[in-house]
Amino acid sequence: MLCGLAAVGIAVAMAFQEDELISSIAAVTAIVALAAAALTRIADVLQHMARLADKSLSARIALRAFARDPRRPVSAIVIGSVSLALAVGILGTLSSVTAQDRATYVGNRHLDQVGALLYSGSDPRTVEQALAGVLPAGTPIAKGTYPVDEKLLKASPSPALTPSWSIAWLAGSQTDNRKQTIQVVDEKTFTSLTGRTWSAQERKALEDGRILVLDPEYIRGDRVILSKPNGLPTSTDQSETRWAVGGAVRSDPVDATTLTRASACLTTRTAHSLGAKTVDYSVIASPRTSMGPGTTERLTKALEAADIVMADVRIETGPELTPPSLWYLMLGLALAAVETVLGITITSSASEFRPDLVRLHRIGLSPGSLSNVVIWQSITVAVLGIAAGWGLTAARNWPGSTPVVMDWTAIASVLLLTLTLGAAYGALAAPRKIGNTLNRTEN
Repeated sequence: MLCGLAAVGIAVAMAFQEDELISSIAAVTAIVALAAAALTRIADVLQHMARLADKSLSARIALRAFARDPRRPVSAIVIGSVSLALAVGILGTLSSVTAQDRATYVGNRHLDQVGALLYSGSDPRTVEQALAGVLPAGTPIAKGTYPVDEKLLKASPSPALTPSWSIAWLAGSQTDNRKQTIQVVDEKTFTSLTGRTWSAQERKALEDGRILVLDPEYIRGDRVILSKPNGLPTSTDQSETRWAVGGAVRSDPVDATTLTRASACLTTRTAHSLGAKTVDYSVIASPRTSMGPGTTERLTKALEAADIVMADVRIETGPELTPPSLWYLMLGLALAAVETVLGITITSSASEFRPDLVRLHRIGLSPGSLSNVVIWQSITVAVLGIAAGWGLTAARNWPGSTPVVMDWTAIASVLLLTLTLGAAYGALAAPRKIGNTLNRTEN
């Protein structure tokens, strides 16, 4: 019945994925039902674990004692696991929600990218060297390049300030006056722009001199509308020239961040064939990991030496990570709950197990081995509780398509301290003077 309820919960969660409330309730119900079903077979699980632990006498005795009396292991594991599952589940949910915010983030650049605008006329190669000297070795660095009009390029105070060519929505669209930039790309620049490598189809289209359209709203058939300004932003002539170009090709899907930067791209050769000049307006670095502490300060100094002011530097940090203070608070509360519940669970379990320990002492087991038996039982409770916490994290995040991400530093801290506490409680709960325990048991 419990497995059937779990199956219904999973089916409902999948059928109502668009409704986060219903799908979340159904998924959590399924996980709870599966956990309850597992608890009904906990003795079998522990027997299998005991077989795996045959090389260790204390572990084998501890697990088989658990398995022989299902009442004791079920109560101990349920009580101990609940606190651990909640602690790990909360920590996992915090990490996963942060990952979801970063996965769905839409910005002017991809996460962790660093862009240096060349508005002050800085040499792109100097800026590349400055970035390479600060960021980790092997960080991809590419130029951001626009097609521009040659006449306006000569009149512009700085090449990067020259207004670029654009691609426009076709006449008859809902907003046919909307325009978006065109990027000049090669393989490295395309990866910087889109966050992925180009496909064989995209590479062939660009090498064949076609315009690769990233946003489907700007193409009809194989035709696009190009637009170029006729004057600088400071001039009185604010008109533009538009003309249709055939032979354009749709790209593979790109993410929303890419579309905020450009809606089409072409190669330098294609831009020249259309009568445009190309201008480097920025240098973009794409670190594979988040920048470490102090990198921003070193970056500022290096770019200032390359005549780039910080007002022209864009660092795409994205949503903030979970504040450290919240982590410390949650870890403190989790460990306080774990300490309390483990103390109650292990002590009561060891008290019930005391007659068995006396019998084991009679057949020759040393006090140290008896302590290890209780320690193994406490470690079993801790491990099963943490595994249940991972299940709760998955149940909470899966229906909303949230990436399940575990902060392994926090989880490892909980795991290590829980096992340490469990072992310590097990050692304290084991009888110290087995002779006195024997006498009390016989009386």
